[in-house]
Amino acid sequence: MVYEARPTPAVFVLRRPTVSGLARRVRVHRMTQRPAHFNIENLAFLLTWLPDKLGSLLCRAWCNKIFEEARLPAKKKGPTLRAQWLGQQLRELREDAGFNLRQASEYIQRDPSMLSRFEAAEYPIRRPEVLALLDFYGVSDSERRKGLLTLAEDVWQKGWWDGYARDLQDRSFVDFVWLETRARQIRSFDNTVFPGLFQTRAFAEAVISAADPDASASEIDQWVELRMARQRTALTSATPPQLAAILDESLLRRLVGGNEVMRGQLRALLELAERPHIEIRVLPFSAGTPAPPYGAFKVFSMVEPYPDVAYTETLAGAIYVEEPGVDRFAAAYDRLYEATLDASTSAELISAAAKELS
Repeated sequence: MVYEARPTPAVFVLRRPTVSGLARRVRVHRMTQRPAHFNIENLAFLLTWLPDKLGSLLCRAWCNKIFEEARLPAKKKGPTLRAQWLGQQLRELREDAGFNLRQASEYIQRDPSMLSRFEAAEYPIRRPEVLALLDFYGVSDSERRKGLLTLAEDVWQKGWWDGYARDLQDRSFVDFVWLETRARQIRSFDNTVFPGLFQTRAFAEAVISAADPDASASEIDQWVELRMARQRTALTSATPPQLAAILDESLLRRLVGGNEVMRGQLRALLELAERPHIEIRVLPFSAGTPAPPYGAFKVFSMVEPYPDVAYTETLAGAIYVEEPGVDRFAAAYDRLYEATLDASTSAELISAAAKELS
């Protein structure tokens, strides 16, 4: 056996191995909880001592199975937001209809444990099974059925953003990009950097490089390209979401990437503010502290059948908040909005900041 942790080398005794003996070794290994990669070639060598060729083959197959089970399980991807939403609604419908897991699973000819995995979003459920469950639960409202079936299709659908998933340190960001594609309105407050949907390529490169100084050039290029792809989807689509952004005045003063990069970023903001679906307002220094000092956050107002979602980032990772918690973020946004400059005055302040960099 070859252990990655480099413990005392295992000693093989050249005698006829028995199934029970090998099983005991596996049980002992499991108790040590050390990561291991078993050398199957050495195991095969030992099995040649078996007198019966058929017995050797059977033992080899059985041993391969138990040794494979002894390996540490691979890390699984977490369920997506849309899978969690679907599973939660299916569970609520089942409970409201008065059925248990066994009764519902028998109707769709599935094991109760599998239905439980569907509801927990551990495994995505297929559209025909959703349709059957809706019939069994007595869901007759056409809009409700249509919404849930749409959600079931979306669970399995892959978008352009999935191609970037393997390169993301935080895979939950895939959910964030998906939210952008389904939102009818995105309200945001930013006090550290400009929103990703508003960043120029040069500004994005400077921000991403500063955020992860150990990242390679290829990784930075990949992350920047993802940001640019998000902009193409959200800013130029036939039905773009309404974007309402509150920018703390400090963003206009913090020099990122040098004068030229910053000047280009501020001018890009002015161009974006002219679009009918984008509103940019500045929270001036003179506003003081109109609300508790929140960090940056976003509120996604979603199309049916999706619930509204709030999003914020911490050093520990991203946090997604659904109703009723999302109402607190919406209320915080409204309080901040009341203290902002109007769109016209905000544009004048942004323009003045850009001229100062000339």
